[in-house]
Amino acid sequence: MCLAVPMIVIEVNESEALCEVFGHRRTAKVDRMLHEPPKLGDYVLISRGVIFRTVPPDEAKESQDLFREILTPEEIAANGD
Repeated sequence: MCLAVPMIVIEVNESEALCEVFGHRRTAKVDRMLHEPPKLGDYVLISRGVIFRTVPPDEAKESQDLFREILTPEEIAANGD
């Protein structure tokens, strides 16, 4: 099992999106099986470099807050790749 932190889409095209969380940016492929492709400002979950789900903003912020509670500032600052 893995845990994914919701990331916000800051740039997007047909096949890839640039996403950010806690100051870290990551490019991910857009899964063609998604019901709707992500849009600028959407929150998404990424696994193995592929966006597999969009997340409602309130759920994304709640998850991010929980990660902030469990992680140390050093872990948040570290690149999570």
